[in-house]
Amino acid sequence: MLTHLAEPKACARRPFIGQALMAISLFLGSPLVFSATPQDGGETQKWEVRNPQKTIRAVVSQSSEGSLFLKAYHKGSKVLGNSPLGVKTKEERFRDGLTFQKKNVRTQSRTYELVHGKQSTRSYNARIMTLMFESDSGSPFEIDVWTSSDGIGYRYRLPGNGKVKVLEEDSGLYIPGDPTGYVAKFAQNYEELWKQTPLTKMNGEYTFPALFRSRDQWILLTEAGVDKHYTASHLKTGGKNLLEVVFAPDHAVKGKPVVFPRTKSTPWRLAIIGDLSTVVESNLVLDVSPSCKLEDTSWIKPGRVAWSWWSDHDSPSDLKTQKKYVRYAAERGWEYVLVDAGWEAEWIPELVEYANERGVEILLWTHWTDIGSPEAMKEKLPQWKSWGIAGVKADFMNADAQWIQSKWYDNVMRETAEREMLIYFHGCTLPKGRRRRWPNNMTSEAVAGAEGGDHPMEHQLILPFTRNVVGPMDFTPVTFSMNPRSNTVGYQLALSVVYQSSLQHFADKVKAYAQRPLAERFLSAVPASWDETQLLEGDPGRIAVFARRKGKDWFVGGITAGEDQSVEIPFDFLPEDTTYVAEVIGSDNTGEKLVRKWYEVKREDTLSWDLQSNGGVVIHLTLPEKVKNEIQTERPEG
Repeated sequence: MLTHLAEPKACARRPFIGQALMAISLFLGSPLVFSATPQDGGETQKWEVRNPQKTIRAVVSQSSEGSLFLKAYHKGSKVLGNSPLGVKTKEERFRDGLTFQKKNVRTQSRTYELVHGKQSTRSYNARIMTLMFESDSGSPFEIDVWTSSDGIGYRYRLPGNGKVKVLEEDSGLYIPGDPTGYVAKFAQNYEELWKQTPLTKMNGEYTFPALFRSRDQWILLTEAGVDKHYTASHLKTGGKNLLEVVFAPDHAVKGKPVVFPRTKSTPWRLAIIGDLSTVVESNLVLDVSPSCKLEDTSWIKPGRVAWSWWSDHDSPSDLKTQKKYVRYAAERGWEYVLVDAGWEAEWIPELVEYANERGVEILLWTHWTDIGSPEAMKEKLPQWKSWGIAGVKADFMNADAQWIQSKWYDNVMRETAEREMLIYFHGCTLPKGRRRRWPNNMTSEAVAGAEGGDHPMEHQLILPFTRNVVGPMDFTPVTFSMNPRSNTVGYQLALSVVYQSSLQHFADKVKAYAQRPLAERFLSAVPASWDETQLLEGDPGRIAVFARRKGKDWFVGGITAGEDQSVEIPFDFLPEDTTYVAEVIGSDNTGEKLVRKWYEVKREDTLSWDLQSNGGVVIHLTLPEKVKNEIQTERPEG
């Protein structure tokens, strides 16, 4: 039962995910031609691996022609139909005529710490099957198949010496049934809108990650382990229920091969499988990625960022304005101020000193070409470091091919890490696990965010289940003064919890926050990085309610699209036999003012809260001794 502590002015679970697997393919823009997918009776051999939890099973089968296909099952239900596997190099094609040589299966268990993100400690227990084949010419070809509690994955190897030119992959992904997709058209900056689209209606090329609901299964497709040795890829519609995975445009359209060391593996193609909670809480992308390269990560600090450019494009060129944002950030306890395009080198050291005296650090925007070569990095980064800059926002790469993967992304993460500088990206590729190796990689845009104005509610309510699953997302939320704005002030405030970014940029003007003291109070408390994340309720495009923990405090954020509705928020994530104080902030009936109520809650309680159309609510849950005085003195707005 809820105990109501204070009466302000009148104011106004968990689902499921399912699988799939993915693939990579293409080159020269020509359509893939797969050998006929075998019926189960046409298989000559099959090999399978189950996750240690016995809930997921991956099966690789071989047709009479020697072609390879992959299927996957979750709790006995097929989540991936016969999906072609294979690679075409300049010398030969590893698709038909493959002869099986050997199978190995190993178990891998790890627990590792994350410097920032949606959880601080990650554990997994996986089983990995390696299948070794030989082509007609005697060349080796290997496939690793990963299974763990939250999904499957696979990657290829072409063992030998030297390098090989990969032209395309004969890889595809077959999702059975009549799946509904939550997808965005492909663009190299990943800034297209997300929409709900049946797979049968999809046509063309689509970005990773892609979410599908097939029967009672949820399936999130993405890739991980993309580095300087390979290129990024994305999805392309093929035949009925088939998705091909194609290389980045430089390779697919311009005909450039991927030059690949034979000692390396291709990126992992992943399918996160389970209920919707499994999807959004998964860190499978990081599990399969290389481990951290840094011995000391204590200098890497996630945090809130005051950002003036969104509300005033000319402001980064004015030292006086930037000092105003520094003062405001210091008052709010925010860790950083970003100085965007237009800054002057003459006054940046002065601003840094001014900020540091107030406990605030400065981040600096740059066009990526200013540090686009190793020589430029070695010139600019030491200079900026000497000014006291904490990190760099690099912008406008707008490329996804091997040349920028190999010549820039890995290099700039390493070079900044060596100087103990943070790095993050706009106009960029999708996060694909690099931040495990280089945790100074704090966040990425790769989303149509608030920088581009007011986007459709469907788009905004799909993002927590797609783009934000695979890595921190710099949406630049909590923009009260956006005009037009299709949602309430409660909705905007809730984005600070629902959207995770390890550098969370609050983009509005100082005045917009200052005239909403309840928002100021909440934004001074809400972290940018979390120890634990739980999905309480979700339906892509309609509702998203998250609970996130930092230390002993919990924060809940809920957003909805559509008409007025009530949300039921359970507190079963709280520890047993512990009373918490819940500070609940939402919109009044106009949608333009914030109101607050206080409650005492325990694990067995549930809170019902009425939301306006396109509304939102936040809850800060603390132990009573932390807020006992404030409950009596703080008053709601209005």
